Amino acid sequence: MRIIKHLSFLLSILLFMLSVFMITAFAHPGKTDGSGGHTDHSTGEYHFHHGYPEHSHYDVDGDGTIDCPYDFDDKTGHDSGTDVGTSTSSNSQGITTKPKVSQPYPSVSVSTKDDNREEDAVPIWIRVLMIVLTVLVILMAISLIDKNNKIKSQQKELEAEKKNTRETIQSLVVDLERLMGNNILNVLVGVPEGEYIDANMLPVQKDEFRTKAFKWGYKYTFYRSKTTSKYHRHGCRYCNSSIPINAYSIQRRKNSYTPCQVCHPRLPDVSWVDRYIKYKKFFDKHNIKVSAKRED
Repeated sequence: MRIIKHLSFLLSILLFMLSVFMITAFAHPGKTDGSGGHTDHSTGEYHFHHGYPEHSHYDVDGDGTIDCPYDFDDKTGHDSGTDVGTSTSSNSQGITTKPKVSQPYPSVSVSTKDDNREEDAVPIWIRVLMIVLTVLVILMAISLIDKNNKIKSQQKELEAEKKNTRETIQSLVVDLERLMGNNILNVLVGVPEGEYIDANMLPVQKDEFRTKAFKWGYKYTFYRSKTTSKYHRHGCRYCNSSIPINAYSIQRRKNSYTPCQVCHPRLPDVSWVDRYIKYKKFFDKHNIKVSAKRED
């Protein structure tokens, strides 16, 4: 997960640098050449600025000379005193024509592009910097990917070692149980003879000590009151219910139960049950199986 975060961060840096490069490379307006103009890379057209909005130069007065509409001074009708916007003139053939008026935003564009004079819009140092930064980001990404591959390889090796260890322990457990003829947990924990742990993790005596009245055997079976927190021995006249409770359950919640002051029930030692549960969780966590055989 950390490797993915690092790669995402590097990718963000690279995209940011590329964005800066694109903005710098295609910004408009950029630098102008000696004529006060440049090419708009988005349209491919050449136009002028030199202190005015972008515009094109063209022959404003029809004399064959390229003029700037912002610098052109229309002298038509100056001597005759006629108004520039409404005066007319006649040629030698008697045809009346209107004078041309300068237009601040001409609609016809005449390209006067000079590629040799136009300055580069992107300085060389910016290009070199972008290349260097891009290479660094790529190298860092390669390094992180290589590190991630090494971590995955180490994890695979560790899993293989764990598997071999489990198999070795499992083999030893099977051999020990075969030699001892008993469940290895019973041996490690020191389960009392003739007793075992049932599926509910409660201590139980072997079958000959179990009856309908003694669900877990006479040693571990007690009865609790229905209306009080007292627990009793079987047959106590003050027990107003027939709800059996295991001695280990009473021991785990000993603050919730108190013994009857008449029958004086005495709880057996159940400390070995905690050890059994602890070892059982360890074996289950590492997927080590023990035999179901118990000492009856």
